[in-house]
Amino acid sequence: MSENLLNSNRQSSQAKGNRGKIEIIGDILGVCLAGDAKRTHIMYRGNLSHDMLKTYTDELVGKGLVEIVGNKGQFKTTEKGKEFLNHYGKIREILASEISQQIKTIEFENPAGTRLMSLGMSQEFIRKVKISADQARDIMKGMLYLNERYRAKNEP
Repeated sequence: MSENLLNSNRQSSQAKGNRGKIEIIGDILGVCLAGDAKRTHIMYRGNLSHDMLKTYTDELVGKGLVEIVGNKGQFKTTEKGKEFLNHYGKIREILASEISQQIKTIEFENPAGTRLMSLGMSQEFIRKVKISADQARDIMKGMLYLNERYRAKNEP
């Protein structure tokens, strides 16, 4: 898996706020790919508290996804961990393409002038703020994400 894909996964995870366990594990495994990641490096690059770092590294070592190498306690992603990252990357790509398709559908169904009004924004607000097409797309992505989270939370 390329370093660019790992970095984009990490950035998008951090940008949206709360990450799930799988995303955190993916971030840690990505940091440990080079095989010379120390705990502090993992903590800062993975955006983890010290307690979370301890919990996750212990679990990942126990499951054989990372191993401790060298006498300085450096972590390295194992072959099993690399396989996890490969599958994780494919899942993220699938989800990203599905969200992209949903956005294209919404953009097709709603002309540019009414996209944001469909979210409950008034025409007056849209005129005052002067939102670009890219910003409107980002707002739509955010709304789709929140809608999915709401549905998932309220489904039995």
